[in-house]
Amino acid sequence: MKNPGQISVEINSLTILPTRLDHAEPLHLLVDSTGLKIYGEGEWLDQKHDIRARQRWRKLHLGVDGVTHEIVASELTSDDIGDVAEIPELLDQIDADVASLTANGAYDGEMVYDTIAERCPAAAIIIPPRATAVPSDIA
Repeated sequence: MKNPGQISVEINSLTILPTRLDHAEPLHLLVDSTGLKIYGEGEWLDQKHDIRARQRWRKLHLGVDGVTHEIVASELTSDDIGDVAEIPELLDQIDADVASLTANGAYDGEMVYDTIAERCPAAAIIIPPRATAVPSDIA
C-alpha cells in the first residue's frame, strides 16, 4: 500500500516535443541543464525507514529561445553525461539560424566552440570561462 500522503508517478522516459516556431530572425539560444530525481517503487519506504538506497538521477538539457522563452530543444540523459556532450544533439533539433549561444561555465569546452563554429559560424558564443581556463593557441 502506498503512503497516502505522497503522490508517486513512475517515469521510465520523458519526451518533450519542442514547438517548431518559424523564426524570422536568428535565434538567441540559452542552454542549461538540471538534475531530475527518479523515485522508484517503494522508495518512500526506504526514506521512512532511513535506508540509504542508491539514488537514480537523470539530467534534462534544455535549449531556450532567449526572446520568446520557448523550449526549442531538449534531451533527457543519464546523470553521467556531461553538458558539453549534449550541444550537438540540442543543435540538431533547431532549424533556425543561431545568432548567439549563451550558457554557464560548465559549457566552457573546446567541443562546444568547435561545434558552434562548424554549425553556426556567425553565432556569438557567450560563455564565462572556467576558473581553471587557459587560452588556447587559436584564441
